[in-house]
Amino acid sequence: MGIDVPEEDRAEWRDAGFTADEADQWYNCGFSPYYAKEWTDNAFGDPYEADQWSAYGFKAEEAASWYDAGFTSLDEDHPELWRDTLAPVLRPDQEKHWHAKEWRDAGFNHAQALSWIEEGVLDPQNAKAEAQKTGNKFHHLPEMYVKHTPSELAMLDTATESWLSPYGLYGGKDWERLGFSPDAAKAWANTGISPATAAELRERYAGK
Repeated sequence: MGIDVPEEDRAEWRDAGFTADEADQWYNCGFSPYYAKEWTDNAFGDPYEADQWSAYGFKAEEAASWYDAGFTSLDEDHPELWRDTLAPVLRPDQEKHWHAKEWRDAGFNHAQALSWIEEGVLDPQNAKAEAQKTGNKFHHLPEMYVKHTPSELAMLDTATESWLSPYGLYGGKDWERLGFSPDAAKAWANTGISPATAAELRERYAGK
């Protein structure tokens, strides 16, 4: 069971426009009345959804913008990944959510979009036309997805939790067998790509 709002704080929640039940729900997700109201003012009535957006570093107004562009906090190709992909090539005043939507509508995930952006191809339609010619949505393999060889590789026989836990979430021993570190496995898995396909792409773009 959750923890109810302390009685001495009830008035503050009421003044912010929350019923007792609503206040308890937001309070249990770690929100203050002021912060909870920011989210409800931006059309987020579910504290658990707001908490998911907040956990990825989104403020209420920013999350609302991404939501309006068709992204949700439960997307496998999460808005955070798109935001980080586009941040280096857009000015702070440019709306990353609409640019991300253009890339996604063109059929790219964030990792594929990154491979084109790194080469200066900023128009998703141009990237789409080139990808249709080559049959490959990756322009090249982004550096962040290249195989890692961290010190843990020398300790695989100990089956440490640091290896078992990430692999358990992202494809088990297949990632380990193919030589991916936990961080690399997570990065690839976040693109929706299987271990076998990731290994194929890694070999195809090795040294390029």
